Amino acid sequence: MMCAVGIMGCRPGESESQGMQDEHHDDEHLEEVHLSQQQVEALGLRVDTLARRVMEGFIEAKGELTVTPQNEAMISNLIGANIHSVEVIEEEEVKKGQVLAYLYHPDLIQLQVDFAEANQQLEFLQKEFNRQSTLAKESVGAGKEVQRVEADLNTQRVRVAGFKSKLRQLNMDPEQVLSGNLYERSPVLAPIPGIIQTVNIRQGLYVPPGDVLFEVLNDDHVHIHLQVFESDIVNIRNGQEVLFSVHGQPNIEFEAHIISVGNQLEQASKTIGIHAEPYHDEEEGLVSGMYVKAKILTNPKTAFALPKEAVVMENERHYIFQAEQAMDGGVLEWHFKPVEISIGRSDGNWVEVLLHTEVINSQQFAWNSAYYLLAEMNKGDAGHDH
Repeated sequence: MMCAVGIMGCRPGESESQGMQDEHHDDEHLEEVHLSQQQVEALGLRVDTLARRVMEGFIEAKGELTVTPQNEAMISNLIGANIHSVEVIEEEEVKKGQVLAYLYHPDLIQLQVDFAEANQQLEFLQKEFNRQSTLAKESVGAGKEVQRVEADLNTQRVRVAGFKSKLRQLNMDPEQVLSGNLYERSPVLAPIPGIIQTVNIRQGLYVPPGDVLFEVLNDDHVHIHLQVFESDIVNIRNGQEVLFSVHGQPNIEFEAHIISVGNQLEQASKTIGIHAEPYHDEEEGLVSGMYVKAKILTNPKTAFALPKEAVVMENERHYIFQAEQAMDGGVLEWHFKPVEISIGRSDGNWVEVLLHTEVINSQQFAWNSAYYLLAEMNKGDAGHDH
């Protein structure tokens, strides 16, 4: 159900007094639009209380969301090998230590064989060193042989330790190899949890040492890289509060705080880079690479504000729509009534709302679709007799 009486001003040919009489006449009627809950949902009409928003006392900055180096991984192979299988796809979420792929190559087998032989040689040298040490205690002149065997033993220890380290880097357990359980495939593991950004391999492909196989990005802990003009940097310090919005959600302000201020001026843009960290409960939905508009709070002052699509102009006056729920014939519906305001400062998609009358904190208003509501009221005005 939709009913309406228009927002009135003086029509051409009317005196000011007549116009005032018409306005008074309108005030005696309920000037509002009635919409069902289904209509409100179909329009995507948002209803909420007036927002308190910082409209002055801040420095504007732009930038993007990024991740720290600890939350981004380029996974490469340490040894030339073929791809046996690829276990993940792009955009898949993975856990730390999860198998991403398997490698195979004769060199992997040879590495394990060489390690086993080196370990056997180490055991032999250890026994020989023990034997020569015993002989040296019983016979003068055997010291040089002990020193020679000890030097060989130490060299072999380093060699075995090197094999063990390489096997662990290839995600193979040295103890399993010494038990005779050779790995036919070497697993490639995720070093961090995150999302697979790129997969640069396919089954059967030979990849030389150092080639990047996967890229993994962990967006759980994004931070903000902002650029601030050199004239503003004197007013910025660590710990300052930051309000920011991202592309696609311009009406939502997230909170962060500055964690570092750069000390190097970029000559081309005459800006200095700073970094801010969102509060942990603000991070959901924030993705690396998103464009950011930010306000660094220096001496913040708040005011009532609404998105610009909540404000409409009629006869050189500005209005917003007060929203209330009511029962009509046992059916719950929304009533939208115009409230005249003045507008103040603008901040992107937001405008300061200067109320002409007091409004209780719980009072709700339409946050968008103001021109649609006005059009519905003007439909009623067309058939109203003054």
